[in-house]
Amino acid sequence: MRFSPRRSAVRRVVVSARGLLATGLVAGWLANVWVWNAPSLRAESPASGTVLNASPQDAFGLQPANPQTSEQSQQATPVVTTVAINPDGVQLATAGDDHLINLWNIEDGKLMHQLRTHTDWVRAVVYSPDGKLLASGGDDRKIHLWDATTGKLIRKFGHKGKETLSDEAAANDQAAIYALQFDPSGKTIAVAGFENVMRLYDVTTGELIRTFDCSCNDIRAVAFSHDGEKLVAGGRDGHIRIWNVADGSVLKDWQGHEHRIRIVAFSPAGDHIATAGENPKIRIWDIATAEQQAEIDHGQGKVLSLCFCGEDRLASGGSDNLVRVWDLSTQKMTASFSGHTGSVAALACDPSGKLLVSGGFDTTIRMWQLNPAKAD
Repeated sequence: MRFSPRRSAVRRVVVSARGLLATGLVAGWLANVWVWNAPSLRAESPASGTVLNASPQDAFGLQPANPQTSEQSQQATPVVTTVAINPDGVQLATAGDDHLINLWNIEDGKLMHQLRTHTDWVRAVVYSPDGKLLASGGDDRKIHLWDATTGKLIRKFGHKGKETLSDEAAANDQAAIYALQFDPSGKTIAVAGFENVMRLYDVTTGELIRTFDCSCNDIRAVAFSHDGEKLVAGGRDGHIRIWNVADGSVLKDWQGHEHRIRIVAFSPAGDHIATAGENPKIRIWDIATAEQQAEIDHGQGKVLSLCFCGEDRLASGGSDNLVRVWDLSTQKMTASFSGHTGSVAALACDPSGKLLVSGGFDTTIRMWQLNPAKAD
Protein backbone atom coordinates (compact mmCIF):
# COMPACT_ATOMS: atom_id res chain seq x y z
CA MET A 1 0.00 0.00 0.00
CA ARG A 2 1.19 3.50 -0.71
CA PHE A 3 -0.15 6.54 1.16
CA SER A 4 -0.24 9.64 -1.03
CA PRO A 5 -0.84 12.89 0.86
CA ARG A 6 -1.52 14.74 -2.38
CA ARG A 7 1.32 17.22 -2.96
CA SER A 8 2.06 18.22 0.63
CA ALA A 9 5.68 17.75 1.66
CA VAL A 10 6.75 14.85 3.85
CA ARG A 11 10.17 15.46 5.34
CA ARG A 12 10.34 13.32 8.46
CA VAL A 13 11.22 9.81 9.48
CA VAL A 14 9.50 8.47 12.58
CA VAL A 15 9.63 5.16 14.43
CA SER A 16 6.67 3.85 16.34
CA ALA A 17 6.88 2.07 19.67
CA ARG A 18 6.39 -1.29 17.97
CA GLY A 19 9.13 -0.73 15.42
CA LEU A 20 7.28 0.62 12.43
CA LEU A 21 9.25 3.12 10.37
CA ALA A 22 7.46 5.79 8.31
CA THR A 23 9.40 7.62 5.61
CA GLY A 24 8.59 10.22 3.00
CA LEU A 25 10.32 12.33 0.40
CA VAL A 26 9.10 15.13 -1.82
CA ALA A 27 10.51 18.35 -3.39
CA GLY A 28 9.22 17.98 -6.93
CA TRP A 29 8.16 14.35 -6.69
CA LEU A 30 4.64 13.42 -5.68
CA ALA A 31 4.87 12.78 -1.97
CA ASN A 32 4.52 9.13 -1.00
CA VAL A 33 4.63 7.71 2.50
CA TRP A 34 5.76 4.14 3.07
CA VAL A 35 5.43 2.26 6.33
CA TRP A 36 8.11 -0.27 7.20
CA ASN A 37 8.93 -2.85 9.78
CA ALA A 38 12.22 -1.31 10.87
CA PRO A 39 14.06 -4.48 11.98
CA SER A 40 13.17 -6.53 8.88
CA LEU A 41 12.74 -3.68 6.35
CA ARG A 42 9.46 -5.30 5.29
CA ALA A 43 6.83 -2.87 4.08
CA GLU A 44 3.71 -3.19 6.21
CA SER A 45 0.26 -1.69 6.55
CA PRO A 46 -0.24 -0.17 9.99
CA ALA A 47 -3.71 -1.69 10.12
CA SER A 48 -3.07 -5.25 8.99
CA GLY A 49 0.67 -5.84 9.18
CA THR A 50 0.55 -7.59 5.80
CA VAL A 51 3.28 -7.23 3.16
CA LEU A 52 2.36 -4.55 0.65
CA ASN A 53 2.33 -4.74 -3.14
CA ALA A 54 5.60 -2.84 -3.35
CA SER A 55 8.60 -5.05 -2.77
CA PRO A 56 9.84 -5.13 0.83
CA GLN A 57 13.17 -3.86 -0.50
CA ASP A 58 11.55 -0.82 -2.12
CA ALA A 59 12.87 2.30 -0.44
CA PHE A 60 10.34 4.64 -1.98
CA GLY A 61 8.30 5.20 -5.12
CA LEU A 62 8.43 8.61 -6.74
CA GLN A 63 7.10 10.49 -9.73
CA PRO A 64 9.03 13.08 -11.72
CA ALA A 65 7.96 16.70 -11.66
CA ASN A 66 5.85 18.18 -14.43
CA PRO A 67 5.66 21.84 -13.32
CA GLN A 68 2.78 24.02 -14.43
CA THR A 69 5.34 26.65 -15.41
CA SER A 70 6.87 24.48 -18.12
CA GLU A 71 5.61 24.40 -21.68
CA GLN A 72 4.79 20.73 -21.23
CA SER A 73 2.45 21.44 -18.32
CA GLN A 74 -0.62 20.31 -20.21
CA GLN A 75 0.85 16.89 -20.94
CA ALA A 76 0.39 13.79 -18.84
CA THR A 77 3.09 12.88 -16.33
CA PRO A 78 6.13 11.86 -18.39
CA VAL A 79 7.50 8.38 -18.79
CA VAL A 80 11.02 7.87 -17.42
CA THR A 81 13.36 6.23 -19.91
CA THR A 82 16.83 7.11 -18.66
CA VAL A 83 18.42 7.39 -15.21
CA ALA A 84 22.01 7.90 -14.07
CA ILE A 85 23.79 8.19 -10.72
CA ASN A 86 26.93 10.32 -10.48
CA PRO A 87 30.18 8.62 -9.43
CA ASP A 88 30.05 9.79 -5.83
CA GLY A 89 26.52 8.45 -5.42
CA VAL A 90 25.04 11.79 -4.36
CA GLN A 91 23.13 12.99 -7.43
CA LEU A 92 20.54 11.29 -9.62
CA ALA A 93 19.66 12.40 -13.16
CA THR A 94 16.35 11.34 -14.73
CA ALA A 95 14.68 12.18 -18.04
CA GLY A 96 12.00 11.08 -20.47
CA ASP A 97 9.44 12.18 -22.99
CA ASP A 98 8.65 15.59 -21.43
CA HIS A 99 11.98 16.99 -22.78
CA LEU A 100 13.18 17.78 -19.24
CA ILE A 101 16.14 16.53 -17.22
CA ASN A 102 15.75 16.47 -13.44
CA LEU A 103 18.74 16.42 -11.11
CA TRP A 104 17.95 15.11 -7.62
CA ASN A 105 19.82 14.92 -4.35
CA ILE A 106 19.67 11.21 -3.55
CA GLU A 107 20.03 11.64 0.20
CA ASP A 108 17.06 13.93 0.78
CA GLY A 109 15.09 13.65 -2.48
CA LYS A 110 15.27 17.36 -3.22
CA LEU A 111 15.15 18.60 -6.79
CA MET A 112 18.46 20.37 -7.35
CA HIS A 113 18.06 21.50 -10.96
CA GLN A 114 15.65 21.11 -13.86
CA LEU A 115 17.31 21.35 -17.26
CA ARG A 116 15.01 22.53 -20.06
CA THR A 117 16.94 23.08 -23.29
CA HIS A 118 15.92 19.89 -25.12
CA THR A 119 13.03 20.19 -27.55
CA ASP A 120 12.11 16.50 -27.79
CA TRP A 121 12.27 13.19 -25.96
CA VAL A 122 15.49 12.80 -23.91
CA ARG A 123 16.67 9.23 -24.47
CA ALA A 124 19.99 9.20 -22.64
CA VAL A 125 21.77 10.91 -19.74
CA VAL A 126 25.26 9.99 -18.55
CA TYR A 127 27.77 11.45 -16.09
CA SER A 128 31.44 11.95 -16.84
CA PRO A 129 33.80 9.71 -14.82
CA ASP A 130 34.66 12.57 -12.45
CA GLY A 131 31.00 13.49 -12.02
CA LYS A 132 31.52 17.12 -13.03
CA LEU A 133 29.70 16.88 -16.37
CA LEU A 134 26.38 15.47 -17.51
CA ALA A 135 25.70 14.69 -21.17
CA SER A 136 22.22 14.23 -22.62
CA GLY A 137 20.78 13.35 -26.00
CA GLY A 138 17.56 12.33 -27.66
CA ASP A 139 15.10 12.86 -30.45
CA ASP A 140 16.11 16.49 -31.03
CA ARG A 141 19.39 15.09 -32.42
CA LYS A 142 21.81 17.15 -30.34
CA ILE A 143 24.18 16.39 -27.48
CA HIS A 144 23.81 18.78 -24.56
CA LEU A 145 26.71 19.09 -22.14
CA TRP A 146 25.98 20.37 -18.63
CA ASP A 147 27.80 21.38 -15.48
CA ALA A 148 26.37 18.75 -13.13
CA THR A 149 26.89 20.91 -10.04
CA THR A 150 25.29 24.14 -11.24
CA GLY A 151 22.95 22.76 -13.90
CA LYS A 152 24.31 25.27 -16.41
CA LEU A 153 24.46 24.36 -20.09
CA ILE A 154 28.08 24.37 -21.28
CA ARG A 155 27.48 23.66 -24.96
CA LYS A 156 25.41 21.66 -27.40
CA PHE A 157 26.74 20.04 -30.50
CA GLY A 158 25.93 17.46 -33.12
CA HIS A 159 27.19 15.92 -36.33
CA LYS A 160 30.58 17.36 -37.44
CA GLY A 161 30.93 19.12 -34.09
CA LYS A 162 28.67 22.07 -34.88
CA GLU A 163 28.37 23.75 -31.50
CA THR A 164 25.83 26.28 -32.79
CA LEU A 165 23.81 23.62 -34.56
CA SER A 166 20.26 24.86 -35.02
CA ASP A 167 17.25 22.61 -34.52
CA GLU A 168 16.61 22.62 -38.27
CA ALA A 169 20.23 21.78 -39.09
CA ALA A 170 20.28 18.98 -36.53
CA ALA A 171 17.14 17.47 -38.01
CA ASN A 172 18.81 17.33 -41.44
CA ASP A 173 22.30 16.39 -40.31
CA GLN A 174 22.12 13.66 -37.67
CA ALA A 175 19.76 10.91 -36.60
CA ALA A 176 17.99 10.84 -33.26
CA ILE A 177 20.30 9.89 -30.39
CA TYR A 178 19.59 6.83 -28.29
CA ALA A 179 22.78 6.11 -26.31
CA LEU A 180 25.73 8.08 -24.92
CA GLN A 181 28.88 7.00 -23.11
CA PHE A 182 31.93 8.88 -21.84
CA ASP A 183 35.29 7.19 -22.21
CA PRO A 184 37.08 6.47 -18.89
CA SER A 185 39.22 9.61 -19.19
CA GLY A 186 36.16 11.81 -19.69
CA LYS A 187 37.81 13.45 -22.70
CA THR A 188 35.61 11.90 -25.39
CA ILE A 189 32.02 10.77 -25.69
CA ALA A 190 30.53 8.10 -27.95
CA VAL A 191 27.10 8.76 -29.47
CA ALA A 192 24.81 6.20 -31.09
CA GLY A 193 21.28 6.30 -32.46
CA PHE A 194 19.04 5.66 -35.41
CA GLU A 195 21.74 5.48 -38.10
CA ASN A 196 24.48 3.16 -39.33
CA VAL A 197 27.43 5.03 -37.81
CA MET A 198 28.51 5.75 -34.28
CA ARG A 199 30.29 9.01 -33.55
CA LEU A 200 33.10 9.96 -31.17
CA TYR A 201 33.32 13.60 -30.04
CA ASP A 202 35.87 15.67 -28.18
CA VAL A 203 34.15 16.75 -24.95
CA THR A 204 36.10 20.00 -24.59
CA THR A 205 35.57 21.32 -28.11
CA GLY A 206 32.52 19.40 -29.32
CA GLU A 207 34.43 18.47 -32.47
CA LEU A 208 33.79 15.17 -34.23
CA ILE A 209 36.87 12.94 -33.87
CA ARG A 210 35.87 9.77 -35.67
CA THR A 211 32.95 7.73 -36.96
CA PHE A 212 32.57 3.98 -36.60
CA ASP A 213 30.68 2.00 -39.21
CA CYS A 214 27.90 -0.07 -37.65
CA SER A 215 26.23 -3.22 -38.89
CA CYS A 216 22.69 -1.78 -38.90
CA ASN A 217 20.73 1.48 -39.02
CA ASP A 218 19.46 1.38 -35.45
CA ILE A 219 22.09 1.35 -32.68
CA ARG A 220 20.53 1.23 -29.21
CA ALA A 221 23.49 0.49 -26.93
CA VAL A 222 27.11 1.60 -26.60
CA ALA A 223 29.80 1.05 -23.95
CA PHE A 224 33.53 1.66 -23.48
CA SER A 225 35.89 -0.90 -22.03
CA HIS A 226 37.40 0.22 -18.74
CA ASP A 227 40.79 0.91 -20.30
CA GLY A 228 39.11 3.07 -22.96
CA GLU A 229 40.73 1.10 -25.77
CA LYS A 230 37.62 -0.71 -26.99
CA LEU A 231 34.11 0.39 -27.86
CA VAL A 232 31.19 -2.03 -28.11
CA ALA A 233 27.72 -1.49 -29.55
CA GLY A 234 24.61 -3.41 -30.49
CA GLY A 235 21.40 -2.71 -32.34
CA ARG A 236 18.56 -3.87 -34.54
CA ASP A 237 20.27 -6.76 -36.31
CA GLY A 238 21.40 -8.44 -33.07
CA HIS A 239 25.10 -8.08 -33.90
CA ILE A 240 27.66 -7.15 -31.26
CA ARG A 241 30.56 -5.19 -32.70
CA ILE A 242 33.79 -4.18 -30.96
CA TRP A 243 36.09 -1.48 -32.32
CA ASN A 244 39.60 -0.31 -31.60
CA VAL A 245 39.02 3.24 -30.41
CA ALA A 246 42.43 4.50 -31.57
CA ASP A 247 41.96 3.75 -35.27
CA GLY A 248 38.31 2.77 -35.64
CA SER A 249 39.06 -0.74 -36.88
CA VAL A 250 36.64 -3.58 -36.16
CA LEU A 251 38.13 -6.06 -33.71
CA LYS A 252 35.19 -8.46 -33.45
CA ASP A 253 31.68 -8.78 -34.84
CA TRP A 254 29.28 -11.60 -34.07
CA GLN A 255 25.60 -12.46 -33.99
CA GLY A 256 24.85 -12.11 -30.31
CA HIS A 257 21.05 -12.17 -30.41
CA GLU A 258 18.38 -13.21 -32.89
CA HIS A 259 16.64 -9.85 -32.57
CA ARG A 260 17.38 -6.23 -31.60
CA ILE A 261 19.89 -5.55 -28.83
CA ARG A 262 18.68 -2.78 -26.53
CA ILE A 263 21.38 -2.69 -23.87
CA VAL A 264 25.08 -3.50 -23.46
CA ALA A 265 26.85 -3.33 -20.09
CA PHE A 266 30.50 -3.92 -19.19
CA SER A 267 31.28 -5.76 -15.98
CA PRO A 268 33.24 -3.75 -13.38
CA ALA A 269 36.40 -5.73 -14.15
CA GLY A 270 35.88 -5.15 -17.87
CA ASP A 271 36.49 -8.72 -18.96
CA HIS A 272 32.92 -9.53 -19.98
CA ILE A 273 29.75 -7.84 -21.14
CA ALA A 274 26.05 -8.44 -20.67
CA THR A 275 23.62 -7.91 -23.56
CA ALA A 276 19.85 -8.15 -23.91
CA GLY A 277 16.93 -6.94 -26.00
CA GLU A 278 13.73 -8.07 -27.68
CA ASN A 279 13.29 -11.31 -25.75
CA PRO A 280 13.87 -12.44 -22.14
CA LYS A 281 17.37 -13.76 -22.83
CA ILE A 282 20.32 -12.04 -21.15
CA ARG A 283 23.66 -13.21 -22.48
CA ILE A 284 27.09 -12.86 -20.89
CA TRP A 285 30.11 -12.73 -23.21
CA ASP A 286 33.86 -13.01 -22.78
CA ILE A 287 35.13 -9.78 -24.33
CA ALA A 288 38.44 -11.30 -25.47
CA THR A 289 37.06 -14.37 -27.23
CA ALA A 290 33.44 -13.34 -27.98
CA GLU A 291 32.39 -16.66 -26.47
CA GLN A 292 29.11 -16.86 -24.60
CA GLN A 293 29.68 -17.55 -20.91
CA ALA A 294 26.09 -17.72 -19.72
CA GLU A 295 22.47 -17.19 -20.68
CA ILE A 296 19.92 -16.00 -18.14
CA ASP A 297 16.16 -15.94 -18.64
CA HIS A 298 14.65 -12.71 -17.28
CA GLY A 299 11.19 -14.27 -17.40
CA GLN A 300 8.71 -12.74 -19.82
CA GLY A 301 8.72 -10.05 -22.46
CA LYS A 302 11.63 -7.82 -23.48
CA VAL A 303 14.67 -6.85 -21.43
CA LEU A 304 14.97 -3.07 -21.66
CA SER A 305 17.63 -2.32 -19.04
CA LEU A 306 20.70 -3.90 -17.45
CA CYS A 307 23.04 -2.71 -14.73
CA PHE A 308 25.98 -4.33 -12.97
CA CYS A 309 25.84 -3.88 -9.18
CA GLY A 310 29.18 -5.52 -8.48
CA GLU A 311 31.32 -7.95 -10.45
CA ASP A 312 28.97 -10.93 -10.17
CA ARG A 313 25.66 -9.17 -9.59
CA LEU A 314 23.49 -7.99 -12.49
CA ALA A 315 20.13 -6.23 -12.37
CA SER A 316 17.62 -6.43 -15.22
CA GLY A 317 14.39 -4.62 -15.97
CA GLY A 318 11.85 -5.34 -18.65
CA SER A 319 8.41 -5.14 -20.17
CA ASP A 320 7.06 -7.43 -17.44
CA ASN A 321 7.29 -4.44 -15.04
CA LEU A 322 9.75 -6.26 -12.77
CA VAL A 323 13.29 -5.60 -11.62
CA ARG A 324 15.31 -8.76 -11.07
CA VAL A 325 18.77 -9.23 -9.56
CA TRP A 326 21.05 -12.11 -10.58
CA ASP A 327 24.10 -13.80 -9.11
CA LEU A 328 26.23 -14.42 -12.19
CA SER A 329 28.44 -16.94 -10.41
CA THR A 330 25.44 -19.26 -9.99
CA GLN A 331 23.15 -17.76 -12.66
CA LYS A 332 20.43 -17.70 -10.02
CA MET A 333 17.97 -14.91 -9.33
CA THR A 334 18.53 -13.46 -5.85
CA ALA A 335 15.76 -10.86 -5.80
CA SER A 336 12.66 -9.81 -7.72
CA PHE A 337 11.23 -6.33 -7.09
CA SER A 338 7.64 -5.43 -7.94
CA GLY A 339 6.03 -2.03 -7.78
CA HIS A 340 6.29 -0.65 -11.30
CA THR A 341 3.07 -0.82 -13.31
CA GLY A 342 4.78 -0.23 -16.64
CA SER A 343 7.92 -1.40 -18.44
CA VAL A 344 11.16 -0.81 -16.55
CA ALA A 345 13.10 1.18 -19.14
CA ALA A 346 16.15 2.27 -17.16
CA LEU A 347 18.38 1.10 -14.31
CA ALA A 348 21.36 2.58 -12.48
CA CYS A 349 23.32 1.38 -9.47
CA ASP A 350 25.32 3.56 -7.10
CA PRO A 351 29.08 2.99 -6.67
CA SER A 352 28.56 0.96 -3.48
CA GLY A 353 26.38 -1.55 -5.31
CA LYS A 354 23.76 -1.25 -2.58
CA LEU A 355 21.30 1.24 -4.10
CA LEU A 356 19.51 0.48 -7.36
CA VAL A 357 17.37 3.08 -9.16
CA SER A 358 14.75 2.19 -11.77
CA GLY A 359 12.65 4.32 -14.10
CA GLY A 360 9.67 3.23 -16.08
CA PHE A 361 6.80 3.79 -18.41
CA ASP A 362 4.52 4.07 -15.38
CA THR A 363 6.10 7.54 -14.89
CA THR A 364 7.77 6.61 -11.59
CA ILE A 365 11.33 6.49 -10.32
CA ARG A 366 11.93 3.87 -7.66
CA MET A 367 14.87 3.19 -5.37
CA TRP A 368 15.67 -0.29 -4.14
CA GLN A 369 17.99 -1.20 -1.28
CA LEU A 370 20.10 -4.22 -2.20
CA ASN A 371 21.49 -6.69 0.27
CA PRO A 372 25.30 -6.66 0.54
CA ALA A 373 26.96 -8.73 -2.17
CA LYS A 374 28.38 -11.99 -0.91
CA ALA A 375 32.07 -12.03 -0.07
CA ASP A 376 34.45 -13.59 -2.57
